[in-house]
Formats: sequence, structure tokens, C-alpha cells
Amino acid sequence: MKSSANNRKTIGLLTGSIPHQISLLEWRGVIDAAKENDVNLISFCSEALGDKNDFKYQANAINNMINTERLDGLIIWTAMINWFVTKEELSDFVNQFRGFPIVSAEVPIPGYHSVLMDDYMGMRQVIEHLVLFHKYSKIAFIQGSDGHSGLQERFRAYKDVLMDNGITIDKRIITDPCEFYSENATRIVLELLDNRNFADFEAIVAPSESFALGALFALQQRGVKVPDEIALVCFDDTELIASATPPITTAYAPLIEIGKRALEDLIILIEGKDIPESTYLQAKMITRQSCGCRESIFLSKLEHPDKILEEIDKSILKKLFIEKKKILRQELPKLWKGFFLPQWNDIICHSFFEALIKQDIKSAAAYFMDMEKILDDLSFIKKNLSDINCICDYLKEFIECHFPYMKIIERNLYLFQQMKDIITITSQRLYMSKLVYDNFFSDIEWEKVRHVGQLLITTFSITELFDLIIESFPDLGIKSCFIASYEDPESNLRESHMEMAFTEKIRLDVSVLPSYPTNRLLPDELYSSLSESGCNLLVQALYFRKHQIGYLITDVGNTSGFIYEVLRGMISSAFHGAMLVQNLNERTVQLEESNSLLNSALEKLKETQKQLVQAEKIASMGRIVTGVAHEINTPLGVCVTSLSYLDNTLKELKADFQAKKLTKHEIDSFLNTTEEALHLAINSLDNVASMVSSFKKMDVDKKTEQHQLVN
Repeated sequence: MKSSANNRKTIGLLTGSIPHQISLLEWRGVIDAAKENDVNLISFCSEALGDKNDFKYQANAINNMINTERLDGLIIWTAMINWFVTKEELSDFVNQFRGFPIVSAEVPIPGYHSVLMDDYMGMRQVIEHLVLFHKYSKIAFIQGSDGHSGLQERFRAYKDVLMDNGITIDKRIITDPCEFYSENATRIVLELLDNRNFADFEAIVAPSESFALGALFALQQRGVKVPDEIALVCFDDTELIASATPPITTAYAPLIEIGKRALEDLIILIEGKDIPESTYLQAKMITRQSCGCRESIFLSKLEHPDKILEEIDKSILKKLFIEKKKILRQELPKLWKGFFLPQWNDIICHSFFEALIKQDIKSAAAYFMDMEKILDDLSFIKKNLSDINCICDYLKEFIECHFPYMKIIERNLYLFQQMKDIITITSQRLYMSKLVYDNFFSDIEWEKVRHVGQLLITTFSITELFDLIIESFPDLGIKSCFIASYEDPESNLRESHMEMAFTEKIRLDVSVLPSYPTNRLLPDELYSSLSESGCNLLVQALYFRKHQIGYLITDVGNTSGFIYEVLRGMISSAFHGAMLVQNLNERTVQLEESNSLLNSALEKLKETQKQLVQAEKIASMGRIVTGVAHEINTPLGVCVTSLSYLDNTLKELKADFQAKKLTKHEIDSFLNTTEEALHLAINSLDNVASMVSSFKKMDVDKKTEQHQLVN
């Protein structure tokens, strides 16, 4: 599902680590533009391609979830992911998403529309400021990664400025390319300082925020005063750069503007309209103290009060002022782009011309006080000072155009410089007060996150973990959260299962949801409801060291980027730990069941063995009985035969006796036969008795032997 039922487009953003201040500015620009254009935004937070540090590469599993089914178009912030890959590898990576409109931010990719900033001119302005204004000629340069096209453009600007101004490029104070980390800059600058006797330098150019902060730390470590001993300038303007000690002169990178423009251009491409291959936004120099510029030009530096306009007729000048003041009153309202009060124009015209014509400190002070009051009013209502800056520039150009008198032009220049300094000081005061305010609430937020983190990492039940997330996340500004696990995290991440989902503190029943393709992000039922109501989602990988777990999807209700990354890490650790405990518990139950089955089987085996022993005893008894029967059978047979013979002989004798036929010979024969038969029978019975006695003795001996063994 791409566009929702109400035709709301869904835009994807692939960027690097959001907690980084640079990526946070870019992200906010895209978020603001998404709101203004009423489109859904799904941000995929990965890491730099090819980054082998720690286990960050695991986050790039999220890249496989980007697909044409869920998105109408994709913004790839290529400058945040190209630090460790070649141009060809980056191009191949982008090509895998071919199939829907793509916009590359900061890095040009052949065949795709790119929104770029002029790294070259921005860096050139800053280095020319060092060379032309401060007259530095020995300028060191910290080189960044070869794969980052923006850094290479900034290095090219450095070399061109030196060559254009006849300064020999000293390779000894140009560092070797290094990865994009502040600690690298610290190490390199310390080495430059150690070799300063061999290759001296007056200023350092850092082509990025992280390099500038690392360089400043190294200089402070060695007790080098900035800018008194060594000047420092950089590219990128962040809170850390502006609030450093001293504040660092830099080229402002229009990152928020790039984010907005990238989304706007992508919508144009989605609608099938033509657009140039590249859109360029300008980087502008911001001068601060680190280069040697001072914050203010004191009123004592203005012309002395007794100086007068000797070469100009004051009456003519006054008439000319009146005439031009009318023109200025008509033009000034056109310069206000935002909020303004009509009386401000009269105040500016009157006090400005008074300071010009009178040329004394009092009139200049009155002009500055009037302008400061306007600045205070703007500050109070939390409006930016860009309009007053434009008016200051316009006044300078207006006087130079309409009053071609040297004294007026010089006076105008002094007023312009002083007014610019007042605006700068006011801007810095506003910024620092906002920083303090933001830090105060950041501390409160961080305390909440820290508390939630303590609860998460001490929870070893998946059910309790999900309950805790549902209860605590809304207090952090996160109203919706979805956690999914891979079906097979070891070998196949293509299928996922929804583990937990909640919106507005309401837990959704995900037990009835089947597994689904990972690149669909969410089951269709959940995704459809989010897409139709409008969504701003962040997708992050859940992993623990080398183990993939799944992914986390949250709504972006809180734009403090660090919260999401910290929570991602905490959830990854807690979920991994809870799964280990759950697996251990399941294994314990399985072992207990297996043990129970084994015990049951053992009891059955013992019973069977007992039955077998009994059966063997019975069989043995049968064999014994058979043997005994066989041994007894012969003498018993002899005995039976003898007795049977005697029985027959006795019957014959009895018959002869009754018939009175009995003779003496027959009686003698009977007696002899009877004696022999009885003798034979008695012997046979004695043999049987002897055998029975032997068997009985064997049984008694066996029982005795067993008894002795037991004892």
C-alpha cells in the first residue's frame, strides 16, 4: 500500500544515525516539509555503509525493508552513509531501490535527482576570510574521508584559495585522509603541534564539525590560545560549534533547507513532473571569535566628535536627506518578511539619518539604542533576526547609492559594522538562552529516559518488558510503538512476527496476527490505519552485538533524536536478555519433562526387569523340574514295574488258591519273585529319596550363600 485511501503520499527517508547533530538537522527539515505538504513520512535509521566499527553494521539490516509497496518515493541522505565506500559502491547501493522516484541529499548520484549544497563556495568564503582579512598564509588543513564528496570539495576550495593568492601549498601541514571522528582530529592536531618546529602554521581549517571540535580539544590540551596563537575555522554550524570556547567561525550548511527541498522535489518527481538533475543551496560564512574577529566595535572607535563635513554644504545635505528619507520610508516595509510594527520604520529612518548627518557619538548611540529596542521586541516574541539583518544591509547599500560623499560613506560603514555586531551579539544571546532552555528540558527528558532505561534493563520477562514500554513511552512523547521479531534471526530476516503494538496507551492484540514479509514493515491491518490517519514513523533495527533480533517502529512525537537511539539500544539489550531468560525457562521445563519421562521409563524398565527375572526363575524352575523328573522317572518306573508285576503275580496266586490248585512250587516261586521285586522297588525308591535330598540341600546352600553376600 502506497498512498493512503485519502491519497496522502508516503515518503521514505534513509539516513544515518539520528542522534548526530548534523543528521538531526536534516531530519527536522524533512519532518517539517512532510507536515507542510501533508504526506506520511517513514524514516529508516541505519549506519554508514561499510562501517566495521563495533557492531554498527547490524543496523543496516533496516535497508532491506525499503520497498515500493509501502512507499511512493525515497530520500536517501547519501552524505550520512557514504563515509566508508567508494562512489561506485554508493551508486550500486542506490540502484537497488530503482523502481520509484529517488532524491539523493548532498551527494550527486548519476541518474537520480540530487539536492546539494555548495560545499566549495562555502569553504572558500571561510578560507578567503583567513587569507584576505586576517592575512594568514600558513594554514593547515585536516583531510577527511576520500569517499565523502563534500569533504573533497572543501579540500579543493582550500587548495584553490591558496593558489589564487600566491600562497605555496605546504603538504607538511595537510593531514592524511582519516575517518569522520573527532578523536582522529585530536590525534592529528597533536601531531601537527609536535612537529610545529618543522612545519609551522597560523591557522587550522577543519572541514567538518567533528574535526573542528577535535582540533579545538587538542589545542586546549596543549594550552594553545585560540585565536591569539592559532586560528581555527570549520564547515558546518551546530549548537556545539556556536557555543564552543571560543565560538568557531564556520560555513553554515543549510541542512534543514536541504531536508525541506529534498522532500518538495521528491513530491514533484512522484507527480511525474520534470525537474533539473540537481538543485544547489548555498552555504554561507558566519564569523565568530575563533578566526580572530571580535564581537563588537566600541563607540570609541567611531570618528571623533569634532569631525565635520567640510566638503559638503549642510543645507544641501539636509535637503537631500529629507528627499531620500521619503524613498526609504516607502521601501522599508517591503523588507519585512515576518512580523513588524509600522512605527519601527519611522524610528529607523529618523535615528539612522540623525546619526549620519550629525556624526557624533550621541546620535550614533541613540541609533544603536533604537535598533536594540527593536531587536529586544523581536527577541521577546521569539522571532528571528533575519529581517533586521536585511534592513541593515539595505541601509548600507542605500547610502552608498544615493550619497556619493566619502565622509558619509565612511560614517555609514562604521554604523553598519557596529550594527552588525549588535545583531550578532543579540543572536548569540538568543541562541544561548534557547540552548539553556533546551538543555534544561533535555535534562528533564534525559532523567525520564534514564529512569525508563533502568527499569528496562532490569526486566527479564518479555510480558513485563512490553507492559513497561506501553506505560512509560507516552511520557517521553512517543504515542505509538511496534516491536517485531524475525522468524529466523540467524539465517533469514525476510519473515517477521509482531510481538507488541500500542497506540495512545492502548495495547493491541497481536496474538491473532500471522507472520508477514519483513519489508511490509507492519501487518496490513495496522499499516492501513496509520497511513490513512497520517503518520510520521521511525524504523530502527533491534540487535545485540552480532545477534539480530527484529526492529522497532515508533511515531516521531519527540524530535530529540538521541531519545530514539538510546531507547533502541535499551530495548535491544532488554529484549535480548528477556528472550534468553525465556529460552532458559522453556529449556528448563523441557528438561524437567524429559527427566520425568526418563524416570517413568526407568521405573517401567525396572518392573520389566523384575518380570523378566521372575520369568527367568520360572523358566529355570521348569528346567530344574524337567531334569528332576527325568532323573526320578527311571527309578520310579522300575518301582512301578516291580509293583505291577507283584500285583499280577499276587492275583494269579490268589486265583489258584481259591481254585485249590495252589502248589508248594508256586508258593516258593511267588516268594522268590516277591522278594526280588520288593528289593528292586525299595532300591529304586531309595535312589529317588537320595536325589530329592540332594536337590533340597542345593536350595539351602544357595539361600545361605545369598544371605552371606547380603551381610
